[in-house]
Amino acid sequence: MARISFIIPYYNKPTDVLLRCLRSIKTQALKDWEVVLVKDGPSHVPDRVIENVFDHSDKVKVIEIEKGGACAARNAGFKESTGDYVVFWDA
Repeated sequence: MARISFIIPYYNKPTDVLLRCLRSIKTQALKDWEVVLVKDGPSHVPDRVIENVFDHSDKVKVIEIEKGGACAARNAGFKESTGDYVVFWDA
């Protein structure tokens, strides 16, 4: 079965919006997936909040880049992804 990588760039999204996005991935039916969250500059959402959604799973990577915009964040996430298929998912 193919592995899916969800790449989620975010910058100053409200915490509740980002959490809804993450929970929707967590509850979907596929079993072999990963999430690559890309902080595009400073964020007010603490890493522990994200880790708690996924119960500290190794399926989640959080990377941080200097503010570069959505395209730079997607490219950085793509480089870190390991999936056979990639989905760009905006919070």
